[in-house]
Amino acid sequence: MTAKKLYIETYGCQMNVADSEVVASVMGDRGFTITEQYADADAILVNTCSVRDNAEKKIWNRLSFFKSLKKKNPKLVVGLIGCMAERIGEELIEKKNSRSGRRTRCLPGSSLPLRQGQSRPKCCEC
Repeated sequence: MTAKKLYIETYGCQMNVADSEVVASVMGDRGFTITEQYADADAILVNTCSVRDNAEKKIWNRLSFFKSLKKKNPKLVVGLIGCMAERIGEELIEKKNSRSGRRTRCLPGSSLPLRQGQSRPKCCEC
């Protein structure tokens, strides 16, 4: 059986980079290998930052692009994690569900370690 491949695209600060490394490790424990090429991925995670409006615009553009990949490969899983996902998770779910008629999943935080004062992040499947 071939291992599933995961592509992680990270935006923002060094904490997001560190979080992406933790996610890569956890997903590796669950049978995923990391790929540097989104075209090779079975799953794509976008680790987001919402500190600056410009970062959010980039992320929306990337999500549109990944959505086009998902149309070509319906088995592709695209997920949004990080502070932008936490901030707009419910809005994203409502928008997605109203357009597609399908239920979008928003998963509570996993078993990832938390920093002091940090809440569990959401992961929204786009």
